[in-house]
Amino acid sequence: MNSQLVYGAGPTRRVLADIYSERVRQDARWGDQRGHSSEHWLAILMEEVGEAARSVLDGEPIQRRRAELIQIAAVAAAAVEALDGLLGETDTSDVPRAS
Repeated sequence: MNSQLVYGAGPTRRVLADIYSERVRQDARWGDQRGHSSEHWLAILMEEVGEAARSVLDGEPIQRRRAELIQIAAVAAAAVEALDGLLGETDTSDVPRAS
């Protein structure tokens, strides 16, 4: 499989790399969170969305708004990872690794 199709190119590749880095940071900070219910994940996600909305309303710099959006995407990815675990879809051997 062509990793460019999975990870994108140019700006998309950078965004996905930043989301991955945020996921690593979240795991280091909070540990394994796969046991959360869908409701708990939704609450976490909405809290992050609220932080992003607040950053816009407060006129915070674009870099801060971007960071909030990256956190939203990373939390959404973590929620999907948790669902995948419930489905028994934890094998990532077919997923290309970032170079």
